[in-house]
Amino acid sequence: MPAAYELSSLQTVIPLVLSNASSRRIPMDYRETVYCTAAGHGDEHQVAYIWHHATSADSVEKQRMMKALGCSRNATIINRYLELAAENDTFSYADAYNVFAYVSKYDSGRRLAWQFIAEHFEPLFLKFGTSNLANIVSHVTRGFNTVEDLDEVRNVSARFAEQPMVFDSSIHTTTANIAYMTQNEEPLTNFLNSNT
Repeated sequence: MPAAYELSSLQTVIPLVLSNASSRRIPMDYRETVYCTAAGHGDEHQVAYIWHHATSADSVEKQRMMKALGCSRNATIINRYLELAAENDTFSYADAYNVFAYVSKYDSGRRLAWQFIAEHFEPLFLKFGTSNLANIVSHVTRGFNTVEDLDEVRNVSARFAEQPMVFDSSIHTTTANIAYMTQNEEPLTNFLNSNT
């Protein structure tokens, strides 16, 4: 990335990056990375600034900024973002669905998104319905690969036993991930250790 786009001082760079004149100078190929870095390292003030600009941006730029908000490393910010997605009037249905995908792209966000689903299952079920919530749960849990992860999914599924279809795919995928890790973790570790 060219030196002009390095984010060394977020306090001054984020407003500059998000100003209309500046964002047009950031090459399209770099914008998502620049926004993600700003959100990932910014505090609540900088993330609020990104959020403000996302709500008034064109649809392509809005999606870039919404993806960037999922990059935050701050649990409070991520939880607030998920709360906004769960509220019926904040996001369109598609945007709300995407928030969970954007947040769960990163390990720390994935864990927070899963906790949010477990704690807010009923309102999310009312908003998304069986099929769509099942897709969100599958997306959020796709990287789960431990017995503890599987136990968590099963426990939440048991709490909402009247909606087992929401969790079926996640249980299946987590079970398959555990089998893969059991079979391949040692050979992969040995391979990487001997070739690095």
